Amino acid sequence: MAAQEPSPPSSMESNKPGFPKKILGNKLEDKHLCNCCHNILRRPFQAQCGHRFCSYCFNRTVSNGPQKCSACIKEDIFEDPTSILKQGCAFPDNAVRRELRTCQLFVSMKVALGKAALKSTS
Repeated sequence: MAAQEPSPPSSMESNKPGFPKKILGNKLEDKHLCNCCHNILRRPFQAQCGHRFCSYCFNRTVSNGPQKCSACIKEDIFEDPTSILKQGCAFPDNAVRRELRTCQLFVSMKVALGKAALKSTS
């Protein structure tokens, strides 16, 4: 049986990390990637420090209490208390969610147009 393709980025499932990068190909910017799993954001959240995480990844990161943002540390921009990740200090990033939906829609349209072109040449 063929492997099932992952859901598109508009999926509302929050119990999984990000989507594989291959879904959107080269249409990705860093802001579309989770700073934890490094995949395409699923239900994107933005922390106070500005870094983005999948809802699942953020909740998993802070499940044992406040944590230092590893992306802030890596970029050498750690600032206390802004770079401390904790429950209630991140918000859904609806702008990036809409951008990802637009990217997915564009890819879906290209695939559909490609299939239609193949059928018309057969």
